[in-house]
Amino acid sequence: MIFLKKIEIINFLSHKNSIIDFKENQRLLISGMSGSGKSSVIEGIVWCLYGKGRSENKNLIKSGSKSATVILTLTDIDEDDVSHSCVISRTVTNTGRQTISIIYDDKLLTTKGIKETQDWIEKIFLKASYVLFVNSIASPQENPDNFVKQTAAKKKDLLLEISNIDNYDVYYNKAKDIVSESNNKIIKLETRLEEKNIQLTEVKKDVLDSKSLEQEKDVLQKEVEELKEKITIIEKEKEKLESVVEDIYNKKQSLDNLELSNNNLQSKIDEKNFSIKKFEHLNEKEIKEGVEKLKKAQNRLKEIDEITHNNYLIDLEYRAHLSSKPVDRDFSSDAEQINKQLELIYKNNDIKCPFCGKNNPILEENISKQVDILKEQLAEKVAKREELSKSIIDWELRDATITHPEEQKGVASERGDVLGVISQLEHFYSDLGLLEAKNDALQEVLKDIKYFTENIQKNNETILVVKDELNKLNLINNPKRINILNNESQVLTNEYASKQNDLNSVIRKIFLSDDAQKQVVKLESDIDDCDSELKKIKKDNISMSLLKDAFSPKGIKTIVIDYLVPKLEEKINDILKDLSDFRIQIDTQKTATDEDSVIEGLFINIINSEGNVLEYSNYSGGEKTKIDYAISEALASLSNVKFRILDETVTGLDDQMLSSFLDVLEKMSAGYKQLIAISHISQVKELFEDQVNIIKKDGTSIIN
Repeated sequence: MIFLKKIEIINFLSHKNSIIDFKENQRLLISGMSGSGKSSVIEGIVWCLYGKGRSENKNLIKSGSKSATVILTLTDIDEDDVSHSCVISRTVTNTGRQTISIIYDDKLLTTKGIKETQDWIEKIFLKASYVLFVNSIASPQENPDNFVKQTAAKKKDLLLEISNIDNYDVYYNKAKDIVSESNNKIIKLETRLEEKNIQLTEVKKDVLDSKSLEQEKDVLQKEVEELKEKITIIEKEKEKLESVVEDIYNKKQSLDNLELSNNNLQSKIDEKNFSIKKFEHLNEKEIKEGVEKLKKAQNRLKEIDEITHNNYLIDLEYRAHLSSKPVDRDFSSDAEQINKQLELIYKNNDIKCPFCGKNNPILEENISKQVDILKEQLAEKVAKREELSKSIIDWELRDATITHPEEQKGVASERGDVLGVISQLEHFYSDLGLLEAKNDALQEVLKDIKYFTENIQKNNETILVVKDELNKLNLINNPKRINILNNESQVLTNEYASKQNDLNSVIRKIFLSDDAQKQVVKLESDIDDCDSELKKIKKDNISMSLLKDAFSPKGIKTIVIDYLVPKLEEKINDILKDLSDFRIQIDTQKTATDEDSVIEGLFINIINSEGNVLEYSNYSGGEKTKIDYAISEALASLSNVKFRILDETVTGLDDQMLSSFLDVLEKMSAGYKQLIAISHISQVKELFEDQVNIIKKDGTSIIN
């Protein structure tokens, strides 16, 4: 239950700063001369609540001001009879910028802008749109949004709004979306369920008899183990026989190595014996003469190498001397050419002016410069010739004194001969050494022969032992048995591989069967879950479809309309019977012009005393006022807002009509917490105990 408590009007229309305090259970008349600003108070209430005025918002600002503000304080008593305070403040600037704030129970309401704030006022607080407000709570002068003038559909919407079910369309659309989404889920689940059942049928084909597979697996594992054991026995026997073959091979290698060692030792003994014979044939005189000849040949080689080196240095010096020889150049032709140029200049030296006969100083200067240049060039050529001649003479003098390289062919030939002699005589040095250490060397040779002979004896003893071992190994060596074992091993190995493949195949089948069984369990579980979910969704879908139908235009709305229309019609006619001799009839359907279809809405038919149905426009201004007032009062009786505002409602009524109207007004006002009216008619003023008089002074409205 909502009623007014206070209004503050600041620079709004003709008011500069006006305040009116309202009381509970109050009948308040706002009076004053025409144009004093009475209606501005009502407009201030409506504008503060809805932001709508007689003109564009910025034109509502009092002349000379930059902004206008209306602050409206209301009291809201909830269902638990708890009182709440609500202060709504709306401001508009001369640029058209509008702001609004709400303080509810001393706390600022937080919203995301003007639209959200306005929605709170209309949908949560007042539960009335602007059109509903000005057709039920407030009755402004010349209301352009008159209920009767609304379309049939809009009238029906206003009736639904006042019943607080105008948002059922939202619920209907939500329910419709949920049903559509639910239907899609049902289709998807049914498809999924079908796919799962097909998949289950296919997977079950892979589920095999696990008991027989396990028995087959056990048999194959036993056979594989037996084959593996047989192969192991054969391989061990083969290893023993192959070990004998390897030992025989190693023994033979050992014999070969021992015999080779004996041969090497015997060769060394032979060498040592040969060296002993060599000691016996050494000729001291021949050795010394050979050594002497060798030394002479080596000395001559040194001399030849020195001569060759010196000749190489002389050749380098001579080559450098040849490369420094000046290039002889003949400067005679250059000098002759310069002389010819001088002769031409001297022959063509006519420097006299043909007009005055005197020497031309410019020509004379040019010829003199040319002669000087040529003389300088000639002198330069002569100087270069003299310099070149001097260089050639100096070089020739050096050439006469420098050593020329000699022919090297004889020296090179002799060097080759000397090297050959040295090569032939070099053994005399070693022979000389043997001669000088003959006794000691002979003892060392005899010692080596003894050592080598002892090693041969040891090797012979080892050879006898190895041959004995080899004979024993040959007795147990059995190549044929190895071949037999190889064949048996190959057969068993092939059989083992075949059995192992069979075993792996069975194990794979068991694994695939187990996996298929797990898939079966999973698929059966999925199918159960899917089926349960499908049943639940179908059940919920049925419920939501019923809810959708309930929120549809043919659902609860129709029930509410069917319930409210008779009551509204009864309420309107109950008021009209005290005001006139006509009544109204409300229909929710109307046959279309094509007579084949029906139009839904709220249709108000006005029936006169003769029972004829006439259009609203056919009635006079006074009669229209009665109809509008009756409808407005009927709508207001259904609202939660318990204050009523009437602005010059009785205009156009004659004295008899006015008397009836005052009786009805007196009767109806008992149902409101507050009744606020504007009137200049004395009979109306007498109904109100509290009055506020407004005057206008210098264009500003003042509450007196």
